[in-house]
Amino acid sequence: MDTSVVPFTDSAPISVVNGFQGGMWVMPTLVATGIGPAGHVTGTIELLDGTPVGSNAFDVRLEPDPSGAWLLRRLPIPVGAAQGSPPVRQIDDVPARLTITCADTCENSASYVQTLRLHIEGVPP
Repeated sequence: MDTSVVPFTDSAPISVVNGFQGGMWVMPTLVATGIGPAGHVTGTIELLDGTPVGSNAFDVRLEPDPSGAWLLRRLPIPVGAAQGSPPVRQIDDVPARLTITCADTCENSASYVQTLRLHIEGVPP
């Protein structure tokens, strides 16, 4: 199983997959420096016009990466679940903005913003 992390490039596709317990999800990996291992992470996806697609926020304990950074292997963000979100079928191959913010218990923070294309894997609901 390949566990390597590949950084996103501008307008790269990000897979939207069926969840084990239902729903459609994006599961990016977070690699961060300059913060501690415990804190709070927030992930949001919105279309470029600001239309919400999905978000999730929770407390985390990051794991050490061999590079010296901190790692969260999967940040589950539901797609199509946000109020006002278009149906999943309408956002396949549509540009969207992914924003991830992580703040540690000492109030240090790291943020990441990237424009990506949502790519629906399988049959959306």
